[in-house]
Parts: sequence; C-alpha cells; structure tokens
Amino acid sequence: MELSLRFSGSDQLFLTWGDLVTEPREFSVPLDSAVLDEITWYLEVYGCQYITDIDNDRAARIVEQLPVWGAQLFAAVFGTKNAQAWFDAFAQASGLKKVITIEATDGAILALPWELLCFPGGQFLIDAPFGISIRRCSKGNETITTSTTEQKQKLRVLFVVSRPNGVGFLDHRADGIAVLDALEAIGGECFDAEFLRPATFRNLMLRLKDTTLPQVDILHFDGHGIFDHSKGIGSLCFGTQVADQLNPDNVAASVLGKKLSPAGISLVVLSACQSAQIGRDQALGNVAITLLHAGVEAVLAMTHSVLVETTRRLFGAFYGNLAQGMSIAAALDQARLDLRQHSWRGDRRWGTESFALHLQDWFLPALYQSRIDSALLLPQEQTALTKDKTISPETIYGTLPLTPKSGFWGRSWELWKIERAFILGARRVTVSGLSGQGKTLLAAELGRWLVRSRLFEQVRFISYDGYQGIDPVEYVLGIGFGVPDVADVATMLKQIPTLLILDNLEILEGESLDQLLSIAVEWSRLGQSRVLITTRLGQLQHPGYFERAEGEHFALSLEGLSEQDALAFFTQLTEETPPLNGMPQSEIVLDFLRLTNFIPLVIQLLVRQLCDHPLSNVYGELERLLVDENEIVQASLNMSLRHLTDAQQQLIRRLAAFQGGVYEDKLLLITGLGDTYFYFEQLRKALMSLPLPTGKNADEMEQGLDKVFEGMTHPRDLNSGNATWTELRQSLEKYGLVTIEQHSHRQEAPFLRFHPVLISFSRRTITQEEYEYLMKEYRDEYYKLSKELYELYHTDPPLAFEIARYELPNLVSSARSALLTDDENAIDFVDNINRFLIQFGLKRQFAALNSSNFSDSKDCPDKTWFILQYKQSEQFLSSGDFISSKHASWKILGKLPTTPSYNRCRTLELLGRCETETGNVEKAKEHYYEAISVGKLLEPSNLVKQLLGVVYGHLAKLLQDINDFDNAENAYQESMRLSREANNKEGEFVVGMNSGLMDIFRGNLESAKEKFIKSLTYFRSVHSPVLEAGALHNLGLVYEMTNQWDEAEKHYRDSAAIKVHVGNISGMNGAVTSWLQLASVYHKSGKAEPAEIWYRKCLDVFKGSPSYYLHYSTTLTLLGELLLQDPLRLTEARKVAEEALVYRRKIDPQRTAIWRVYELLEKVATKQGETKSALEYAHAANQAKLEWMQSTGN
Repeated sequence: MELSLRFSGSDQLFLTWGDLVTEPREFSVPLDSAVLDEITWYLEVYGCQYITDIDNDRAARIVEQLPVWGAQLFAAVFGTKNAQAWFDAFAQASGLKKVITIEATDGAILALPWELLCFPGGQFLIDAPFGISIRRCSKGNETITTSTTEQKQKLRVLFVVSRPNGVGFLDHRADGIAVLDALEAIGGECFDAEFLRPATFRNLMLRLKDTTLPQVDILHFDGHGIFDHSKGIGSLCFGTQVADQLNPDNVAASVLGKKLSPAGISLVVLSACQSAQIGRDQALGNVAITLLHAGVEAVLAMTHSVLVETTRRLFGAFYGNLAQGMSIAAALDQARLDLRQHSWRGDRRWGTESFALHLQDWFLPALYQSRIDSALLLPQEQTALTKDKTISPETIYGTLPLTPKSGFWGRSWELWKIERAFILGARRVTVSGLSGQGKTLLAAELGRWLVRSRLFEQVRFISYDGYQGIDPVEYVLGIGFGVPDVADVATMLKQIPTLLILDNLEILEGESLDQLLSIAVEWSRLGQSRVLITTRLGQLQHPGYFERAEGEHFALSLEGLSEQDALAFFTQLTEETPPLNGMPQSEIVLDFLRLTNFIPLVIQLLVRQLCDHPLSNVYGELERLLVDENEIVQASLNMSLRHLTDAQQQLIRRLAAFQGGVYEDKLLLITGLGDTYFYFEQLRKALMSLPLPTGKNADEMEQGLDKVFEGMTHPRDLNSGNATWTELRQSLEKYGLVTIEQHSHRQEAPFLRFHPVLISFSRRTITQEEYEYLMKEYRDEYYKLSKELYELYHTDPPLAFEIARYELPNLVSSARSALLTDDENAIDFVDNINRFLIQFGLKRQFAALNSSNFSDSKDCPDKTWFILQYKQSEQFLSSGDFISSKHASWKILGKLPTTPSYNRCRTLELLGRCETETGNVEKAKEHYYEAISVGKLLEPSNLVKQLLGVVYGHLAKLLQDINDFDNAENAYQESMRLSREANNKEGEFVVGMNSGLMDIFRGNLESAKEKFIKSLTYFRSVHSPVLEAGALHNLGLVYEMTNQWDEAEKHYRDSAAIKVHVGNISGMNGAVTSWLQLASVYHKSGKAEPAEIWYRKCLDVFKGSPSYYLHYSTTLTLLGELLLQDPLRLTEARKVAEEALVYRRKIDPQRTAIWRVYELLEKVATKQGETKSALEYAHAANQAKLEWMQSTGN
C-alpha cells in the first residue's frame, strides 16, 4: 500500500493514494541548510574523526533535535486537517505493507532526511507498530512499475571497489570486510560474491555481458561519487588503466544507468562519498536518482560517509533479511531498526577520557525504487542436509600468523598498493623494511583479504624465522604444501590461484637464497598464482627482483605508520593496558610517537611499559638509550629487558636452547621452571600410562594416586617459588617478548613464540656449564617427544603432524645435538622423526641427519633412498594417486636385489594394494603371493610375522571381493595366527573386522555385527580414529542390510566425520566410501532427493582420475537406478548409464560387473518403449555375465 508525496518543483505538494489525489497545496522546506550541516557534522565528523577532541555536547544536542526535525517534516506534509486525515486512514488501514514514496524533481526536496519523519509526539515512523517504509523516486509524470522483480534461489553480488590515483584514498577493505562478514554469517546458500578487478568501466561492461558467468543481481559500488553543481551532473569515479597506473575515469550516472538497466541488475548499492547527496537545483544530477531514471529498479545509497561498524551491522542485517525472503524495503526497515536499537559504534578515547560511542545513524541509508517493492530471493527451504564444507580454514589459509589481540591497524594504503600491483600485472611483490615495521602482519592481513575477496583461492605462508634447514626450496614443499616434488607445487599453483608468501628471507644468503628466488620466479608465472616476499634487505640481488623487472616485479618499502594510524594504534593498545597515570593529552602522545618514528613494534613495546611507568620516564629513558634513530627497535627491546627484575633476567638464560618457540609444558620440563604441582601432575600422567597392576582397573589406579598426592594443591595456593614462571611469563608477554598461541589441536598447553631478541639475550648470558646441562635436558625431553609422536602417528596422524609442525625446529636441533654428542638414543631419535621430515618434504635435512647412520648393505645399497621412495609411494597410495604409487613401487623393485629381503616383501605388498585399488585382480594376487613366498624365506621375527599377517589380510580381502570365500577364509585365519604370534593386537582386530565383512557376504550378519562391535571397542580404547571409522562404516553396512535406516545413517555419518577430520576424503576407505553408502541408505529408504545429492557428491570426488574409474562407474550406475524411478528423468538416466558403460569398459573384466550397467540400460529402454534396444541390452548383459563366470571359474 503506497501513499505518495508528489512535489511539483519545491513549493507545491499533492498526495496520491491509489486512484485518489488531493488538490495541490503550497509547501515550504522546513529544514534549512544549517540543520543539514549539523546532521553532516554529526555523522561525518563526530562519528568518524574521533582521534582529536570532539564536542560531545553538540552531538547530544543534535540527537535531541532529530525527532524535532522529523516532526517539522511531518507537519510540513501532513499539517493540514485534510492531509492528516489521509495519513491517519493510510496508517490505520489493515493488510498490506505500507510505503511512503517521495516523488520529486527538485534536489532540495530529495535531499531532505525523510527517514526522520516523526509524529508530533516524538515517535519516528520507523518505530510505529504498523511500520511504514520510506523511499524516493524521481519520475515526473511516470508511474511506479507494477511488475515485480524475478525471484531467485541465489543472488550474485558484484563489488566494484574503485580507488584510482589522485582522488583521495579511503580504506578499500572497509565495506568489503563488513559485507563479507555479513554474507558469511548468513551462509553460502543465498549469496555469492565476486570482485571486479581492476574496477574500470570497461571491465564492468565486459562482465555484465559475459554469459559464461552468473548474472549479477546486486552491484555494490564502493568508491567516490562526484557532483558537478555547475552542470547538475552526478558521476561515479571508476579507474582507467594506463600502464601500471589506475587513473580517474568519471562516468556520468546517466551513461552508467543505460548500461545497467538491460543487464537485469535488481539492486545497486552506492557506498560512495556524496553518492546520495542531491544538488539543490537539478534532480537528475544525483547519481542514485539518475540511475533510477535510466531504468535501474532499485538503488540503496548512503547519504553520508559510513563507519565500518555501521556498515557491518547495516549490511549484516539487510542481507540477512533478504535471505529470509523479505522485500528490499522491508529488509532495509528491519536493518534500520537494528541500527536504532544497537547504537554502539565502538569504544573511543578522546583526550584523557574513554567511553563508548553511540551514534544515531539509522536514517543514513536512502532507498530509491522504480518498481513495486518485492523480494529478490525465493523462500529458502529449511533442510537438515546442507552443503558439506569439507575445505577447512587451514586448507585455505595455511599457517598464516594469527591477528594480534590489538587487531591490525593502518597500512590500508600499503595493502591497496600491493593489491593494485597484482591486479595490474605484477607477478611478484617484495615488501622490505627494518625490523618492527610489521612486514609479517601486513603479509598475513593481505593474504586473508585477497582470499576472502576472491583474488586467490588459498594462501601458503612459509616463514623462515628460526629456519635451520639445508634446502629452503624443500622447506616450501614440505611445510607449505606437504608434497615431495617441485613439480607437485607447480601443478597446484597452475590449477589453484594461490598467494605464496615467503616471509623473513633475510635469514637466507648465498646459493640457498638464489635458488629459492629463482624457483619463486617460475612459480609466480604459473596460472593466476602470485608470490609475495618479505625481507629486511632493501634490494634482493636477483634479476627477477630488480625494480620493475620485466614488468613482473613490484617493490614496496615499509616505513612508519601515518600519524593518524599511529595515534589510533596507541589508543587501542592503551585500552588493553591502561597507562599508570591515565591517558595523556593528544599532543603529548604525538610528541612521544614521533620519537618512535611511528614504528608499530616500538609503539607496542613502549605502551606496555606505560602501565608500570609514567610516560615522561619512558620517554626520557628512550631518549638516553637512542644513540642512533635506526636502532630504535633494539633500544625499545632493551628497555623491555631492563624492566625485568634481576631474578627474571637470570631465569631467561634457561630459554637458550629453544628454536623460536616451544609448548609451555615442554619448556617447564626442560628448564625446571615449573612448580611442584606441575611435576606431580607429570608423574601422575607417567604412572597412569604404565600397564595396570594385576586385578586393578583405571579408576582404582586413579583413586590410589589421589591418596598418594593428597595434600597437593594448585600452584596458586602455594607460597614459595611457585609463581616464578607465571610472573616471568606475564612480564615477557606484557613487554612483547613472547606471544601466546592457543592451538585447537593441543589444548593442554599453549605454544610460546619468543621474540628473537629474547633468545639472543639468553644465549649471550648463559654460562657454558649451564648450557651443557640445559642441552642434556633438552635432548632427553625431545627424544621422549619423538617417541610419543611416532606412536601418535599410528593412532592420530593429523594430530602428530600438527604438533611436529610447530616443534620441528626443536626436534631437528635436539636430534642433531644428540648425534654430535654421541647420545645413546641418537639413532632411535633420528628414526623417530624421519617420517615427519619426509612428510614435510625435508629430504636434504633427512639425508643430513641420516647420513652418518646408514651404509651400504646387502639388502639395499642406499637405505636413505629406499625409505624416501617407499614413503613417497605410500603417500601417493593414501592420497588416491594409485598410478604414481605403482610407478614408485616398481622403481624400488628395480633397484632392490632379487634375493629375499624384508624390504622386497614390503614393496610387493605395496604393489598388491596398488593393483587392488586400480582393479587389476590377477596382478594384485600375483604380488601378494610373491610377497608371501619372499616372507617365508626370511627369519621368522615378530617384524616379519607382522608383515606377513598384513599381506595375508590384504589377500583375504581381495579374494573375498571376487567371491572366493574358501581361500579368503584360509587367508584370514593365517593372518590372524601371524598377528597373534607377533603380539600385534591391532592387526588381530583388523583381521577380525575384515573377516566380519566376509560374514556379511555369506549372510551371517549377527556374527559380522559381533566382530565389528568388538573391533570398534578396541579401536576406541587405543584412540585409533582411522580404524574406528572403518568399524563404524562396517556396522553401517550391517544396519543397512537389516533395513535399520536410522542406525545405518548414524554410523555412516560418524564414520565419514572421522575420515574428514583426519583428512582422508578420497583416499583408500576415505570419507567418500561412507558418503556413497549414505546415499544408498537414502535411496533404499525412499528419500530420492538427499540420495541424489550424496551420489553427486561422490561423483565430484571420483571424476577425472583413472584410479577411480570403477568407483565412478559404480556410482553412476546407482544414480541411474535412482533416476529411473522418475518417469520425467528417463533421458537423464540413460545418459548417466551410457557414461557408466564407457568407464566400465576401461577396467579389468573380473572387477567390473558390467552386466549391471547393461541391465540398467535395458530397464531404461523398456520404459522409453524402445523394445529393440532393450533386447540388445539384455543380450549384452547375459553375455557379459557368462564371460565373467567363465573367467573366474564361478
């Protein structure tokens, strides 16, 4: 229901309601320019420029006047008796949503804050229980279009963030971060976002015409708006690319509107400065009005500059409301109410005072519409089955450093320069600067932003801080990508747009640095990937990094923060740690900051000292220590150390062994800084890990230990010595010498990351005797950790690797020390960490640590080479790359002697698994039998028995799959016997679980269920998630076969969840196998829609790899059988079946069961009435079945 206020010029008004029209009457603008100037000051000066001292009293008076000005507007349009009667009837009418439309051609009218309309009693229209929307329209004698916008299932939002040179810079991420936060909170089912890069008018036109991409529904322009008062023309400022620069390109709103109108855009959001400000003389001079006049359906424009917090809350609510199916006006009204009810816009410190900023800016957005207000999104169906997001943040962002508690401040101009360089063609960017300028944080912030804003799909962050390796390129492969070869990284960078960040390269030199820089040049040229380097070095001495090298390189030298950013950063830090004598005046603070050269680290270090010392003292001490201003960082760090007590400085010497960081519990064990309570807890853990005494259970053991430790209290209750470490850690953290990281994978103790100056100080001051004792403890504790990680690998590989990733520098350093000191555990130590060195791609590091321990032997002339190749083959196999695994295994066999050996037996077993996964049954059987023959010729040690038990188990599973149950059962029995003789408890239960699968084939479901439950209980007791997932999956099979759908679904889901958690999606027995069975459960229980979703999810995993031809074909067949049930989808079912047939023909006939595809095609042809085709498919099915029976002897 619409009530229109139609203005003729600026002095005549008449009302329209449906077909009813009032007589024209005189109108005079009730709010003069002084009032509008006050509103502008309140929104753009008081709210935004909070660093300087601001007039709070003036702001309070303006807030009090808002309802007064709103009432004056109301009186000006509804003040007459007749107009008031119209409004009362309109407001009290029941039913439809109510809208007041301001229709005018005069800029002075459209510029009025109509959103403030207020009843004489002081109630805004927005607060009225019946709710009235306000919108604007400039159309002369035209009428509002009555057709509604087409509703969609999902909307595409295109951001146009324009920041050309020379027009004043605004933080280019402010709107984007706020809106992306809002969209991500809603979820990915309703909105997709993309960014136009570079933001030129030409690129926008090309994008809108590109039919290969989704249609743009919402255009969000973030940039500068221009209004020419002399011509009455409004424009938006795009960029135009000239070489490596973006120059301004003012595009008239009339030109833009003509291009946007036919593109089907439903809404334009203008977040540009002055975008909704109206020229007082020419209505069409306003950008928003001009776009509407040109045919754009709706425009949401900001009438003034917007705070980031306002943007976040406004668009969070607005887009969220659209997702709920609200119309544009209704969504905006609810967002206004949210802004009005939640007026907090952040905490501010002005002068010596600190308080919360509350701003009444809810009337700031203005809506312009030329159509009947309607929803853009179709009603979203609520379903428990949502898009499964298997890509974790760790996969996307890698190991980017965490954002500090104080946040990321300033540097928006530097961030934009780097982004612009990448957009305009640079392949490599080098960020240089002295220590403390924030190069690492800048790189991390850039990585997060460029992934969120879709320039890259992932970030790989590799820091060389504390690096001790031999080959920096290997370090990238292992730590950054987890792959063994340069070619693997090249493939990933070519296929996936990646920002590769190489941090702290100043630690490298000579040939190592040159090698890394050279290959980084190659990597930067692959696909849409780019390389960012940070270093203290001003110029990298490599041709690929000279200034503007071949137009591919951009160099950025970081200096101090801007004065405003530095003051804002200082203010934020003092919120966390208030100064001892309160907040100084702004000018005093600025003098202090100038002395710091506005270097972020220096500001951070010195602010933390203000909580204990007056600013004048800190200022004076810094002046005394600062001989050379280039040494400002070192001076501030030395001040931090000097403020520690003498006792604390003595204790710091015990940190000399550590390499960059350490988990806190490990530090306490090595240094002896822990309190009595801590050590008793360690003893308790050790005792509980021992085998339980006969007749005792775990609870009884716990109770017994409680009695032993009775009287022990928490450290905070002890009086002597216990606070030593706690107080030291607090001081180190306060002064910025240590950073505390709480990792989700290891909750029991935080990871402590030390500032290099702290470790340097500890190593300068420790005595030789103290150091030797410390290193002995260091080696012993890390040897224990290496054993723990080795064992943890078998139960929880992801956790083992995450811990190793952080502790690897200490593990390598202590292992090297063990070798150099001829430690009795040195060889075992190195062997324990070998798998992690290999996993992280540190082959040269691996070779260096192992070179003194390996020599030529009869079994293998190069044990190092064998271990590397075998691990690589295993890695290929576990990741689903069965072909590469097979090639690597054959390579091993080619180098091994033909005489029987343990390694030959292992390699044959691995080849058998490869052939099994690729469907080559006969070859797999041949390899397993040969492995058994080799193993039987070896000395029957437990190790050999364990290996043979594994081989028999794999052979049994293979025989079972081809229905050779008798031989399969014999192989299972032999596997069980060998596992028991080798005391391989895990292997025993694995065999039991696999034999349960054979029970399923034979129809003995109760026996199978019993075996699976026993196995599940054991695997859970030893915390083996991979095997637990297998047992859950197998139990799901039993429940599925007995039509217990809910139980089957639960077990498959639990199994898949564990597999996803450990990172096994597509590998052997990965999550995809459980997803496939989950689809089967839905299929059999009559739930076609979720069944199809899960089938297609599996196809996405299987598609494109020859290793998965059998799985892909099988899933297509199942999907075809599902589609067959829908008479309207028979053509689609036939297409799916024909594709399945193509892939079945590529596989070993013994494994394909190709007749099932022919049978499906027969059913489809029959339903389609194609009798001849149906008969041909039936004949082909019978022939294929006969050939299979003959070839297998069945």
